[in-house]
Parts: sequence; structure tokens; C-alpha cells
Amino acid sequence: MRGDLMELKFILLAAILVLSVISVSAEPAEALPFDYEITNQALDTDEWYYVWDSFNIGDVISGYFETHSAIQGLYSFFICDETNYNVWDTGGTADVYNLESNMHTLAFSFTVTSTDTWYVVFSNYGGSQAITLDLGIDGNDDNTPRYSSSIYEYTAYGEVIENDEWFYAYGTYTAGTEFSGHFSTFFDTDGVTFFICDETNFDIWESGGTADVYGLKSDYHQANIDSFTAPTTGVWYFVFSALDEADTVTISVGIEIDTSGSTTGTEPPSEWLDMTNLSAIGATALIVVCVVCSKRKGRPSTQGPTYVTRPPAPGSGTNKEMVLGALKAYPRVSMSELESILHIPENEVRRLTLMFIASGEIQGTFNKGTDEFTSIHASKVGSELRRDAKDELDIQRCPNCGAPISGHFVVGDNVECKSCGVKFNV
Repeated sequence: MRGDLMELKFILLAAILVLSVISVSAEPAEALPFDYEITNQALDTDEWYYVWDSFNIGDVISGYFETHSAIQGLYSFFICDETNYNVWDTGGTADVYNLESNMHTLAFSFTVTSTDTWYVVFSNYGGSQAITLDLGIDGNDDNTPRYSSSIYEYTAYGEVIENDEWFYAYGTYTAGTEFSGHFSTFFDTDGVTFFICDETNFDIWESGGTADVYGLKSDYHQANIDSFTAPTTGVWYFVFSALDEADTVTISVGIEIDTSGSTTGTEPPSEWLDMTNLSAIGATALIVVCVVCSKRKGRPSTQGPTYVTRPPAPGSGTNKEMVLGALKAYPRVSMSELESILHIPENEVRRLTLMFIASGEIQGTFNKGTDEFTSIHASKVGSELRRDAKDELDIQRCPNCGAPISGHFVVGDNVECKSCGVKFNV
């Protein structure tokens, strides 16, 4: 069944998720990547991408995705079993989980409800624009990129930075305080520029000037934060910038703080946890961490079945049969009308109509100006009526199906039979 799907639907992008459970005795010092990742996946408005694998009841499927821009939203995301995927794929209404719509970024987690083949679906079918997607999936929630709070004094998970943004962490520290750590973007095609500086140089950099910084790393997917000892007492900044990146970046961070060598030996103050996500160089307003988190995480995923329906896949056998049948039933019809009747995108209806005319499967013409198909029979009906008429004409019955038509028409009027739907010109 899966092989047939990939062969028949050339626009359907599919991948097999091979998951292996990794057992660890303790959380690693560096964040582990997802079990399955794909980046720079383009999806047009009639395409979707899915990943599938076999899972047992109680297994956890978790992961994350991001589109490449805040103005791009994935039209629909959901998780379902194989039966319901096939229902949805053929245009039916399926029971699905974790249904989300029009999301720029999303972290998701789902506990499998039955032993089966499960599908994670990223659909842009019906979306308003083409998008590009990065996605990662983890089996049993053991590899999601995060840093352990038992190892690092400061951790950040899933910080979303647009390519005109940066975020920083800061605190007041005494001379001799030592810092080290690690950071990682969620996907290996993304990077950030990292550096450490004092408050004076941060203000210079933020204003567009040239600053003196420490530990500079440019466009790194992941890297150690090299051991750094504060040379002076004051406010120190740890900056992660995406200003040189091409698209959205999501990052996790872990930083160790050792005050044993400081001049006073005091613990770092609570200001360390205050972060700012600024939208442009020169911005002055500070956004507190609770606001940033609310912006980053979007709507939470929920456990429990919901319902979703998708029209048949563009180019599928079902679509062809539906369009061909409609063209035979409606001797004159516009592409927008067919889209409304069949729930198939207008560009796909138009493509199939032209293909049927070219192949001879239907006989008729396509008017580019009006975007209408007219069968040869409907054209003949209109011509005969015009030849028989002078200025006015009483039409009593439909020339196509014979149903009664009441009305007094002037030559040139458009008439539609309410019984068979045929349209013709008087």
C-alpha cells in the first residue's frame, strides 16, 4: 500500500522513519539530535509530507518543525494511524491527533494509543502559499535537543530566532567568575553567531558599532562555549544572533557558571534568567521572558481525537474521474464552478480539462477569456437557437434534457437549465 502511494502520487513526498531507542545512564553534556531530521523541504499548496513507522501502545512520538519565515504557516499538522491516514488520503473524514493549523513553529508530543503504523503528517494542501520546512522527529522522547539542568546552571530550550533577531542572557558577575557550555541549533542547516561581551560593548554592538567581544563563533550549528573568565566585575552578556542567517533558527543552550574563582564567591543573581528577544538593531524595548515564551511556543498540542477531511490528492485517479464526469454532466461550466462543486483546486481542474480536450476524451472548447469549458453539444444548441431567432425567443423546454424552461429571452441572453445544469446562449 505505501509503495503504491509513492508511485501513484508524484507530488506526495514521503519518507520512512527508522527509529531506534537509545539507552543512556545519564543525560549527556551536549544536546542529542532528533532521530529523524529533514531540512529545506519545499511544499507547494497541493503537497504534503509524511513520516511513518510502527509503534507500540505507550510509545511517545515527539518532535518539532519550523517554517523558514514567520510569514509562512504550515496549513495542517496531525498524527494518525494507518487506517485513518488512508481515509484522509482518499478524501474522507479521519480521526487524528494533535491537529494544528497555520503554524510557523511547533513542538509536539503524542503517546501512541494502539500498536499500529502511525503517520506524522505535514500538509500544505489547501494552503495560501508555498512554504519551506525543517522538521525533526524523536522516538520515546530521548533525543530531543535539550540540555540538562542538573549539568548546567542555565539552560534554554527551543528559542526561536528570526533572521532579523537575536536573543541574549545576561547577569552581574564578579571578576574571576568562569563560564563554559554548549549550544546547538535544532537543524544542521541553521547556525548562529555567538559571543560574550561586557555591557559597554553590547551597547556599541546593538547600536551598529564595532565591539570588543570574547569567544566569537560565526554561523555555527553547534559548538562548545569555550571556558571564559570574567576579567572585570560588571554585567556580562551572552549573545546568540541570527542576523546573518537566511531563515528562522531554533536553538538550545546550556551554560555552566563557576563562581569559585570570583573575588567574592557569591552566587549569580536572578537577573541571569532574564532574556530579551529583539527584532532589530537599535531596538530599545525589553521583552521579558514570559512574553517571549508565549510568542515562541504558540498553541499547545492536545491529546485526543479530532477530525480532519482532505479532498483527494491532485492528479489522483479519483480526481480525474470526478473532473471527467463533471465535464460530461455540465456541457458548459467554468473552472471556478468545478472547484466549488468538486472541492479540487482550480488550477488542477483546469489542467485536467485541457488534458481531456487534447486527448479527445471529451469534445469541446476551452475559452481562456472566460475560463470556461463548452462541449460541442452545448455549442451546437446555442448556434441553432440563434439561427432560429430574430430579436426575441420564447423557450419552453431545455434543448439538452427536455425539461420545461419558462421565460422570454432576448437574443444574446445566457440561459441555464435548472434541471440538468446545461448553459447555452440564446
